[in-house]
Amino acid sequence: MGKEFKTYNCQMRFLRDEKKIGCKGSEDKTILIRNGFFNLINGYKEPFIHTVEKDGKHNYIGRSCITHFESVKRFDVDLRMHLMKYIVQVEEEIRTVTGYKFDYINNLGKTTWYDVTSYNSNIDVQKRIRVISKCFNEIDRSRQKYIEHYLTKHKEIPTWIFVKTLNFSTFIEFFDICKPEVKNSVCELYGVLREDGKPDYNLMKSMMHWMRKIRNSCAHNERIYGIKKEDGRVIRPFKVFLPTRKNYITKHYSQRLIDVILYLRYFLPDTEYIAFIEDVERLLITLREKINGNAFDKVRAEMGIRSLDDLEILKNSSKDIKFNKF
Repeated sequence: MGKEFKTYNCQMRFLRDEKKIGCKGSEDKTILIRNGFFNLINGYKEPFIHTVEKDGKHNYIGRSCITHFESVKRFDVDLRMHLMKYIVQVEEEIRTVTGYKFDYINNLGKTTWYDVTSYNSNIDVQKRIRVISKCFNEIDRSRQKYIEHYLTKHKEIPTWIFVKTLNFSTFIEFFDICKPEVKNSVCELYGVLREDGKPDYNLMKSMMHWMRKIRNSCAHNERIYGIKKEDGRVIRPFKVFLPTRKNYITKHYSQRLIDVILYLRYFLPDTEYIAFIEDVERLLITLREKINGNAFDKVRAEMGIRSLDDLEILKNSSKDIKFNKF
């Protein structure tokens, strides 16, 4: 049997009587109508769960009310907007500088992106052909006007258009097969280096994949504050930007939002990164003022942030990106 249909008034009564969650009056009903029971209660209940009984019934923190759930949801929505803004900016920039260096290294663009000799000769030629074919398929499926223009007028797609057209996951595959000179230049530009000072391709790929995952979740309106990938953490960014926080340095730990917050430090100039951190900090402080302290600590912990002091450390960090020398 499916779930029994409940009117909004019945849903409010259910929250009060069964869940012990405050929900009454026209303002609370408006919150329920605008957000939906499943989106709001089921989607954002975790921070407010106090205990779980053997039959699976959730008991919530005392005096929890529907406005608290809405506060967490609003925090999550605003956080998605801020993350999306900066991740998309960084993604576009990485595509641009990679495309430029790709042409520069390949005879100033005379050797095209669809030529297997444009890529790392140490990578199996079948892999290079597979990635190039995947790129062709995505261009073929594209309906963008600028694609049609270049195909009609020039009979081919230049690299700076090609890198813009690819899905982010395909672009990462493209980056992976580029010549070392291309990857070296991009990694060195952003300071993505190993402890010995050499370019760290694997870290670059890991950061791009996690930014892609978070960007896609933001774009599809998925809950973001608790997103994680088990055993995906790369410890190098923590050693670089949070060196005094030894409790982050764990070999096997899940990637969370704190990881992408650190990743953005590689790619954003100081003023932009400070603005980003201040946005995140402001959202957290506002949320802390609106919900139970224990619930707030759960939200903060799900983001992977051990303390708001860590954001202050990041806000006061400095990183010089020498664009004029690229």
